[in-house]
Amino acid sequence: MSEDSHKPQLEASLQRVADRAVTAEFETWITQFKDPRTGEYVGPLGLRINFPCTGALRQVRVDAPKAKVLECFTFEDWVFLGDYDAFFDRKGREIAANITLRTSLASRLKDRSAVEFLTHDQVREADNVNFEYPAYVEPKRIRMSDSASPLSIELRTPSYPSLVGVSGAAYDWSLKISGLHSDSSELALKTLIEVSTSLFIELEMSIGLSCQLQRSFDADWVKEDWDVGEEPSGSPRFPMLRYPHEPVAQYLYAGSMGFSSPLLEYLAYYQVVEYFMPAYNFSGMVRRLRNALKDPRFDLADDAALGKVVESLTRGSKSYLSEREQLRVVMRECVDDDIIRDYFSRHPNGLKALGNKDRIAGVRAINLSNTHMKLTDQVADRIYDLRCRIVHAKESAELNAPLWPFGGESKRLRYDTQLVKFLARKVLIASSRPASWIS
Repeated sequence: MSEDSHKPQLEASLQRVADRAVTAEFETWITQFKDPRTGEYVGPLGLRINFPCTGALRQVRVDAPKAKVLECFTFEDWVFLGDYDAFFDRKGREIAANITLRTSLASRLKDRSAVEFLTHDQVREADNVNFEYPAYVEPKRIRMSDSASPLSIELRTPSYPSLVGVSGAAYDWSLKISGLHSDSSELALKTLIEVSTSLFIELEMSIGLSCQLQRSFDADWVKEDWDVGEEPSGSPRFPMLRYPHEPVAQYLYAGSMGFSSPLLEYLAYYQVVEYFMPAYNFSGMVRRLRNALKDPRFDLADDAALGKVVESLTRGSKSYLSEREQLRVVMRECVDDDIIRDYFSRHPNGLKALGNKDRIAGVRAINLSNTHMKLTDQVADRIYDLRCRIVHAKESAELNAPLWPFGGESKRLRYDTQLVKFLARKVLIASSRPASWIS
């Protein structure tokens, strides 16, 4: 166990957990907040323990309350599973996983015969651990088994104490799969994915419960150097511009999402830009039509006059532009190459990432040195390539594999999301009008 030179004294339960972790050859650190202003260590002591995990180590933060729980279990036998908030007890041949269950539907459980309603004493007896659950938690359980399978399944709230000791809050729902025939953690991960997938769709179709395995916070989200971005411009000004309500609502909705919804956040900003495609792609036609209709001599009953208007609207123009081409038009109308160069001068890490053609497959890389293609078109093509990989779920010779919400490539969207947010803001500003409340 590595310690800082000030040799802090751990609380007894923390020390016992630390000693056991070191004996099990789990890399372990003592943690405490160090005040950057004074250099002094302040606040409670804790631990960081690297547990084994399929694919990589899982770092778990342990404070004194968690330590009191952990020391009741043989955590040395645990292996975390993938990036899920779940572990496999190799000795007990049992999987425990935190799950998300829509609370708006949880109230319906009162009317379901498959649900057992427990007392707190029954929960403590089942867990065989002296652990105090929050009084406001109403314990519930769903148990399933079948003579054709060695596995037994249980969903329960409050969460199992073992999970509380390493990850979640006691009021979460959790899943336990028992009866595995092997101590292989890779097989346990496969079992967790396949059984939970089948179970959750069964619960949704039978009793209307929407469930999902919780995922651990993955450090891959924050390993890259991050661009600070634009600093706030100061105090807000009195509103002088009027914006269309729908795309602004979408823009604000996108900003309310966290890193846990990268694909939805990206698409929400894309849809802000998409909203204005008709306005910019047909702006010339609209202008010519407006001018024709404003002419006091124009006769709506004159078919020949109407034909001339139609001819003027369609002359020299394509009858249809693809969505990619429409996006290019919007970019050209609302930003220019200098604006994009200035953006990347303030986002060097973003430029490095978006210039890497191997970062996200099938997506155009941005190259500021490319003299054969406007930057606005490069950016538009990259935005559209990503949009296609998000919305298309099929694989074919023409399409790259789809981006899935929890795939590795989805975790690399942060620089693209920052760029499309910036461009959505520019499109909103370019499309604004003077406010009607300003004289």
